[in-house]
Amino acid sequence: MGPFPKLMEMGANVVAIDIPGSWGKGGKRPTSGLWKRLVETAKKSPGGSIIFPLDPSKSQKELEASTDPAALFEAAGCNLIEQPAEVANWLVEWQATLPATAKVCIGNYTYLDGENHVKLALCADHCIKRLREARPSTSVAFLCTPTDIHVIPEDAHQAAVKNFGTGMGYQGLEKLVNVLSRGACLVSNVVSPVPTASGHKIHLVDGITVPQGPNYALAKRMQHWRAQIAFHEGATVSSSVAPSTATISVIHNKTFAWAYGGLPYFGYEVFKQDTTNAVMAALLMHDLLNEKGPKNAKNKKEFGIENTLQLFGTQGVHGGLWRCAYTINSLGETAALIYFLGERTVQLGLGFAVALAAAGYFAF
Repeated sequence: MGPFPKLMEMGANVVAIDIPGSWGKGGKRPTSGLWKRLVETAKKSPGGSIIFPLDPSKSQKELEASTDPAALFEAAGCNLIEQPAEVANWLVEWQATLPATAKVCIGNYTYLDGENHVKLALCADHCIKRLREARPSTSVAFLCTPTDIHVIPEDAHQAAVKNFGTGMGYQGLEKLVNVLSRGACLVSNVVSPVPTASGHKIHLVDGITVPQGPNYALAKRMQHWRAQIAFHEGATVSSSVAPSTATISVIHNKTFAWAYGGLPYFGYEVFKQDTTNAVMAALLMHDLLNEKGPKNAKNKKEFGIENTLQLFGTQGVHGGLWRCAYTINSLGETAALIYFLGERTVQLGLGFAVALAAAGYFAF
């Protein structure tokens, strides 16, 4: 659901499309618990509301008459992968009931492992396309991952240049790691700028992490394409880079969890999920309500946006990735080692290796 529960706490009206509450019944994390939290958030909010689909096999009267307090939550939700057309039709019908002046925003905050992520992104894209066709003023929202290729501000590029060679303490130990790994670890995070037709330069960062796989990269790229199309068409597109976050979907992979533990030594800030949700909800609210912001397509010229890819380079909460000396894809092993042994131990070990090499015991 991304930042929308936070907006609901502030009085927003949310139409929630998420997995059926009947999934995972009896498990450690039954999905009905998600719907229970969302409904309770709406009840506590100052004027906020939540609208959600119900299992068509369950009538409203049947649910109201049920003595099981979890019956409503287990009947909530839908399967977007199997029912994209039905969901889109339902959303368009709901949207048609709103006054012409109402601000509508549709956001895709979905995730599944593997190829299902791509399928889910495609189904969500169908819903976004349908709503924008029916109501062109509809805004679009996504959370961009920092582990992607992005256009970045010049000052972030310059910081990456400056920071190279200053990590891992002193005496160029980070360069030793690069040599020992045959260039695989601690690779420079600096990408040569790309000149534009107008004579300006666009700076890029390569934040791709290979372990996340091609499906993840493709799904995020599809989201970027929809954001760029909507922005080109004149829409407000709240699509900012969110920080690396210790979510369950990330840290269930132990190698990612270990790497996250060592990233702070390289200038990263790994956010807690509640913090990320609060920050990105504030940005979303800003983008939708501030007509002079960089996410409003009317302000392209003011913010120097010549290419729709530059949309993602504004208001980035990247957690340090854009300014880091080394690419995120080359930090994993070293960050995990630091997490287990500590930065000082790793420095001493590398220093000892340098001393042995100097004494002629072995050569690099």
